[in-house]
Amino acid sequence: GVMNHLCPGLNALNDAHRSLGNGPQRSLALQEAIDHFDYTLRAISERNPLRSTILIKRGNAREMQGSASKAITDYHAAIKANQKNLNGYAALSDAYLKIGDRTSALSAIEDGLKVSPQAKPLLARKQKLSGK
Repeated sequence: GVMNHLCPGLNALNDAHRSLGNGPQRSLALQEAIDHFDYTLRAISERNPLRSTILIKRGNAREMQGSASKAITDYHAAIKANQKNLNGYAALSDAYLKIGDRTSALSAIEDGLKVSPQAKPLLARKQKLSGK
């Protein structure tokens, strides 16, 4: 079933995090993670509650591959899939910061704070971005 791909995908992503020194091993693990996440996303319905989290994880893997723009697409999709998943806004903001787009980074945080005005991870990022 779907979990047969989600779990190996998460494991591969963890392997990639652990194998930072080993380029080839890391690349393989990231590609494996993305393949599993792709499969899972194709297999589950648009309304599956896991969809948002899987998109964020795939975005993380794509970011580690050095593809910020693909990651940003995934984070946007994750937010669309579940506007209450605050990790999407945080990941989106961080990805925008990585490519030097502070305006979009701040706007992602503002969107998240509309959903959850007290969210500490978002408030902390807002403070950092506002330079206050």
